[in-house]
This record gives sequence, C-alpha cells and structure tokens, in this order.
Amino acid sequence: MPRKKSIKPDWMRKRSHVGTPCRKGKPIYYEEVKKNINLTLTPTALNRLKELAIKMKISRSEVVERWLRIQ
Repeated sequence: MPRKKSIKPDWMRKRSHVGTPCRKGKPIYYEEVKKNINLTLTPTALNRLKELAIKMKISRSEVVERWLRIQ
C-alpha cells in the first residue's frame, strides 16, 4: 500500500532559503542551530500562537523565536 503524503498548511512549511544548502547541524536563518525543546501552554495560549503563526505565515516555533529575539 502506498504511503499517504502529508500536506502541511503553509504556515507550517519551512521558509524558502534559496541559495543556502540545507545541511544537518548547520544554521540556515540564524547564526546558530536551533534545538528541540518541550513547551507547555494552555489551550488559549496555544490557539493564540497558532493564530499568530497563520497570520504571519511562519511556524509556531518561528513566532516564539522572533518574539524572544526582539526582547
């Protein structure tokens, strides 16, 4: 049976990085590599984060990254 292709919404897709090769362990958008973390939020905060990501057309993790970098 063929595998189903998952279709991500636009806000969950990676930004285009034309001219920059994707290499594991090498930064693309920032001067350092991102690390995986676990973040616990209330349903209200999670919905707001999702709304912001959709509005800005970026991932939820990128919303948090940008918010923390401007502080």
